[in-house]
Amino acid sequence: MDMQEAELFATVYAAWNNLLLEGHSPTGEDIVRAARENWHEKKSTIPRHKFFEALRLLRDKDCKPAGRGRKVESSPQGSLFA
Repeated sequence: MDMQEAELFATVYAAWNNLLLEGHSPTGEDIVRAARENWHEKKSTIPRHKFFEALRLLRDKDCKPAGRGRKVESSPQGSLFA
């Protein structure tokens, strides 16, 4: 996993967990929208399919969030690799 893949993995996980904490039953589209369009403006420069790949990896590795913990706010820098 390279740095961008790790960043997307963490962002998608956090966005998904946030939606669960808010009481939603999110679809894949909801999760990607939260992680890409609603996270930080720099995330929107990353192709959507990369977010879906991260979501697929989370599911394949059984790393689905449980909706526990604190809500994660987007990072002020928006991206580690921009």
